[in-house]
Amino acid sequence: MLHCMMFTSGNSSKIMCIKITGNNCQRFLNVSVESTEHTH
Repeated sequence: MLHCMMFTSGNSSKIMCIKITGNNCQRFLNVSVESTEHTH
């Protein structure tokens, strides 16, 4: 299951995606200017 939501903050557009596989939930945030990945 993959759920993505795109929102604009100021002049930057950010895409927040939440990927749920089985019992594992991975959350990563993609920024157009700066790319940062957070895995939990």
